[in-house]
Amino acid sequence: MALLAILDEARILPPEGTSSANQLIHGLIQLQAAFLKSTSPDLAAYLMAAEKHWIMKHNERKDGSLATAGLTSRVLEALILYDQEHQMWKDQKIVSAVQAFNVTHADWILIVDLFHKANAVFGEQGRSIHKAYDAWRMNMPGGKS
Repeated sequence: MALLAILDEARILPPEGTSSANQLIHGLIQLQAAFLKSTSPDLAAYLMAAEKHWIMKHNERKDGSLATAGLTSRVLEALILYDQEHQMWKDQKIVSAVQAFNVTHADWILIVDLFHKANAVFGEQGRSIHKAYDAWRMNMPGGKS
């Protein structure tokens, strides 16, 4: 998964086999599953609002929908940015929808924290986390961002 690769490249990926690494892997997989497979109209509306928020804030489209591209760096950042203003963990319908896929608030906090740390590392290097993600994704099976 390219998200794990960029965290590793930034040298902030938790060591393999640790509880944090296991939590991160579980959280990313299950978060993607929740947004892809949930039948919750509230969760679908949250994702749509996060995507619209991304477009308004960046004046650009993100890199495809979650359904076609999966949980990309841009989709994840769209969710993180939207969550800063509309906290998903304060909306019980959203919480129920993600918890149905075994995503916990602790999983979300870990994902957000590591994303911010990686973004800072890439920024200090004068690089974009999204360009790093795209480079990793191009070298993975399927070879598209």
